[in-house]
Amino acid sequence: MSPMTITLLIGVLVVISFIWGRIPYGLTAVLCAVALQLTGVLSFNEAWGGFSNNTVFLFAAIFVLGAGLSKTSFLANIQKLVDGLGGSETKISLVCILMAVVLAIFMNATSATAALLPMISAISAGSRIPRSRLLMPVTAVAAMWVGVLPFGMGASIFSQNNAILEAMGQAGTFGFFDNAVARIPILILTTAFVFFVSRKLAPDYPETVTRVEGAAKNASAKGSSGLKPWQDTLGLAIFFGTVLCMAASTWTKWPVYDVAVIGAALMVIFGILDGKEAFKAIDVQTICIFAGMLSYATALSGTGAGEAIANWMQATMGTAMNAYVVSALFFFVPFLMTQVMNNIAVDNLLRPLAAVVCVELGMDPRGPMIAVTAAACLAVCTPMACAPMALIMEPGQYKFVDYLKHGIPVAIVFFALYMLWMPLMFPPFG
Repeated sequence: MSPMTITLLIGVLVVISFIWGRIPYGLTAVLCAVALQLTGVLSFNEAWGGFSNNTVFLFAAIFVLGAGLSKTSFLANIQKLVDGLGGSETKISLVCILMAVVLAIFMNATSATAALLPMISAISAGSRIPRSRLLMPVTAVAAMWVGVLPFGMGASIFSQNNAILEAMGQAGTFGFFDNAVARIPILILTTAFVFFVSRKLAPDYPETVTRVEGAAKNASAKGSSGLKPWQDTLGLAIFFGTVLCMAASTWTKWPVYDVAVIGAALMVIFGILDGKEAFKAIDVQTICIFAGMLSYATALSGTGAGEAIANWMQATMGTAMNAYVVSALFFFVPFLMTQVMNNIAVDNLLRPLAAVVCVELGMDPRGPMIAVTAAACLAVCTPMACAPMALIMEPGQYKFVDYLKHGIPVAIVFFALYMLWMPLMFPPFG
């Protein structure tokens, strides 16, 4: 069998294992890496390189930062906020979703979710609303809103789009706000759908308490967190200072994972956490899910599966001159690919293809190229779709089918709105 066939068969087995749920998800992801190496699809370095990915260190640092936050007075302050909102799940969900939108615009989906995870855990503990009800809709919203405004990642997308067209001998036709104008109306309505409808599809699993959170609650019940007043204040400053520095990384050029690791180290150096608490806080299963499935994304790219799909698209587009067929293809294919491949890889693979096809057919390339980016950001239907979805799997106790139940309706609404709006904004043959 060809490496591509082997990769696809391993992918089918991984999905079956995820749906079956009997094998821990982290173990399934690790076994995926083992299988890809043993079958010769990937080398040792390729199969296990995910564990040295900088996102792994971001995840580990965020878990430590969250554990430090749980030992401060933040939980008591959150309880006051929750009381002020009347303990309403609707109001609390709205606050969390709006925070996700803001952070995703200024940061990226991974950093935004990582920053929100400890805060949502604290809100959940204070309100008795299970994390499983909050994390999935919040993370879906964060994934969708990335790069929508023309600064940070959005500015990078604008520059890349014009560079792609200019490299093909075409004029750079992208305006500075084209991406925002095309995506924001769709995102506002889809986010409203998440808030009013799909968040109610998130599962309601009984809350579990991590060992660090349990220790913090026990200490709180005894009237003391074990921290001195200055440590409590410093712990809060370290956490929120770290989040602020992560949000400012677009301008400071400081890598977010370095900022997070420094923040986590400060939690230990100043005694907010001891060494054992810090290491116990790191969720190994989450890291295994992300790093193990990263090997599968590498295999899909390396065996040419992504290029094969791109070639099929180009062949199909040669006979498709209907504006809605064109729009649908350049949305639907990258959307499906991004559920099992790295969404950045999908975007970078298919955006140039969209430009090539549009130029050959005499079409306006803006709509299809923006569609590829929007679809790649709609990585909400599987735990391997993007790093944030892997990050929340263990804290939310989610099963594979939970992602499908929540993500598919969101994707259908987004697709319907896209099909109505995008061809009107950028008619392919207008």
